[in-house]
Amino acid sequence: MEQSSNLPRLSWTEADSARRGTLTYTLSESSFNFQPASDPFRQPLQADTASISLRTLQIEVSITTRELLYVWGFFANTSWKPHAIILPTFRKGHISLLGETPKLQRGVALPYKPAESWVAIFDDKIGWIRFGNDSSDAIEFAEGTALSIEGELITSIWLHPTILER
Repeated sequence: MEQSSNLPRLSWTEADSARRGTLTYTLSESSFNFQPASDPFRQPLQADTASISLRTLQIEVSITTRELLYVWGFFANTSWKPHAIILPTFRKGHISLLGETPKLQRGVALPYKPAESWVAIFDDKIGWIRFGNDSSDAIEFAEGTALSIEGELITSIWLHPTILER
């Protein structure tokens, strides 16, 4: 297993709101997508991005600011385990990669090895998906998307998408 010193480390700052937009999950494609809201006070999503890969799920990251932007990617719902979820306390904020390493390259994903053993839990009563470990706190950095962070490392991702047939 990869040592934690080689993993992307994160910091976060509290904010009044998360990145505005709509997180969707399309059943026919088995994938997540984030559609940003039109908001003149927020920086638009950038084309100069890399990602952190939680298996096939991607967290898009700005190369310029190193800020986490949104989630996208294939994530088969057939692997989700149905179970009740106790939601953490959500705080809104901005999450960024610490330091200059790992180096980010446009279009290249950084694999997050601990996620290889994570299980996705889906609570159909409340519509939330937790991928990773249970946690009491999470930072919502994009609407419908939050991370739990312990010791500067991701311990889980929380997703609340609008489910679409196609």
